[in-house]
Amino acid sequence: MYRTHQPNVNQQSTPRQLQIRGYYSQLLSCHWNLPAEYQQLWQKYSEKNTGTRSGIGAYMQANLRLLSADCEGLTQIDHPPPYPHRPPQITGFSWSLVYSTTAHIQWATPLATDHYIQIWHRLNWDYSPSYNVHWAQVATVRADCGQYDWLHPYPIGTDLFIKLRSMDKWGRTSPDTHTIKRVVPF
Repeated sequence: MYRTHQPNVNQQSTPRQLQIRGYYSQLLSCHWNLPAEYQQLWQKYSEKNTGTRSGIGAYMQANLRLLSADCEGLTQIDHPPPYPHRPPQITGFSWSLVYSTTAHIQWATPLATDHYIQIWHRLNWDYSPSYNVHWAQVATVRADCGQYDWLHPYPIGTDLFIKLRSMDKWGRTSPDTHTIKRVVPF
């Protein structure tokens, strides 16, 4: 007897998941069509900088970050970054709930026009100690704006956790900021 695969809650086919899966397919095809010199550069870059151990892994990691950010100004790259460095750590991160549906998120640095801020959120779903916390991307915005207002869909009493990280045009990211929790007010 054969058992067919049955999707569960964690394997939904949301438009966003289908978009990311499309990026995987697109990038895999693009990597194999790169010139051999570029593939070798990605291999060298991965050995020194990313810890992925393969050129295709480094290529996919950088480009998935860029494409999934869904932000104007961030596009797919064919060759690795020219120098090894990470974007600056975000400082002055804070957020507050202005209304029961609007989160006002702000940061002090970086404010460079060639850096971007990725905003991530999660809810308090503590089902069990072994539960793997899943963060969802809210938005990616240019760092020079210094703030972002997010109109969230969550009901009153929901625990919201938000964290940020900066990203450059090469898909390299800073370490995540600390996480701040707020409860959606009445």
